[in-house]
Amino acid sequence: MKHEAGGLVLILNKISFYYPVTLISQFFPMSIDLKQLEINVNFHSLQPGFLNSELHYIIASDENTFQFAKWDETPQTNEQKFYCFLMKKELFIPAGNITLKESYVLQEKPIYPLLSCCEDFISAIEKIKQNRTTKYIRRFSDEDVDTLKNNLQEKYQDVETHIVTSHEAQHRLFVVNDIEISISDTMVYF
Repeated sequence: MKHEAGGLVLILNKISFYYPVTLISQFFPMSIDLKQLEINVNFHSLQPGFLNSELHYIIASDENTFQFAKWDETPQTNEQKFYCFLMKKELFIPAGNITLKESYVLQEKPIYPLLSCCEDFISAIEKIKQNRTTKYIRRFSDEDVDTLKNNLQEKYQDVETHIVTSHEAQHRLFVVNDIEISISDTMVYF
């Protein structure tokens, strides 16, 4: 059996094309030049007014087409999402002949553990007693902060709350059993 439609011929279970076609599937990784995308993201970060945060999220359709996203935004078909971590890694940007001492490194997987619910906070608080300091990736909305605080108060009774503001950003600071927890837009620091 043979069907034709706009350059596509389907013969039983075989597909052949009259014209060159690129098949893209969301089930297979895209072929984005990650090194070039890193260079482009870092070049963009040099713009005046760009807030250098320890973590950004990038959604890209190719190495030249990307946008900054929120933690809960989902990429569309033909797009891929990356964690974009600011690290002490030197990077040379050929456009402008610039060498950065700190640069954004793109990863498909997180390099820090995720923190999304009260149970994660409790586990982190228990671990911090041994490790002294640590950081997590924030995976909850601003609306969830008060709920998390209330749940922590049920477990630990007293939770001090402070707001730390600078001209660039604002952090919520919880103090639980003499452990300081700083909640930024993208990260949680213990």
